[in-house]
Amino acid sequence: MLLKCALKKSSKKPSPRMIPFSGAEVLKQDYYSISLVRKDRSHPDLLVKKSGKRGIACKQWIENADGPSRGSYSKKLIVDWGETENANLEIRHYLKGHEFRYSSAHSFLFHQAFCLPYLNVKKTNCIRQFITP
Repeated sequence: MLLKCALKKSSKKPSPRMIPFSGAEVLKQDYYSISLVRKDRSHPDLLVKKSGKRGIACKQWIENADGPSRGSYSKKLIVDWGETENANLEIRHYLKGHEFRYSSAHSFLFHQAFCLPYLNVKKTNCIRQFITP
């Protein structure tokens, strides 16, 4: 139940293919990168793109001949909601040059309910104004 809510909320703002980490584009950041990993590691990682009534539209990690760390998220598939029960969730929220990581649906939903990432960014910006001459 919580996993489904977290995936639905986070998949509304998917990250772009290339995430900027410098320049003016960083200040426009407000999106999520979502991945699911089977608890038993029996299947490759899944990068979540969208969630719907039937399940989750994902891209599966496909290794190339150079080894497990080389490859790409290239195989598209739909994962039924029932299959997500055995998965670990990782959500990364990229927000105006900050990165917030969540490893559970509970943690993600708690932080989102109280707008904690947004408040953290505002606090950081206020502190920078006072310490920057």
